[in-house]
Amino acid sequence: MPRFTWLGLDLGAGRYLSVWDAGGDGTSWLTELRPDGSHLITQARRTDRDGHWVLTVPSLDASLDITHRELFATQGAYTGACRVTGTLAGEDIAGHGFTDVIG
Repeated sequence: MPRFTWLGLDLGAGRYLSVWDAGGDGTSWLTELRPDGSHLITQARRTDRDGHWVLTVPSLDASLDITHRELFATQGAYTGACRVTGTLAGEDIAGHGFTDVIG
C-alpha cells in the first residue's frame, strides 16, 4: 500500500497550512490559508529527524519543527496530534494540528 501523509496545521493569527505527501518520500504540496482569506499552493519538503518532522517551505521562508503524538492507530493507519514551532517569513511561530499517515 502506498504511504500517504496529511498535516493540518494552525499557526495562529488566522494562518493555516494543509500539507499533502502522497508519494511517501517527503515531497509535499502545501496550501496556506491566509488571514485575509486568500490562499497559496506551493511545494514543501518534509524530512524525518529523530522522531519528528521538519517541514521546509522555501516560498514562505518557513522552517517548521513538527512533533507528533499518536492519538490512535489501526492497521495501516496512524492519527496524531502535532505541536509546531519554527519560523515563517522571518518570524517565530508556534502552533498545533493533526496528522494522518496511511500505509
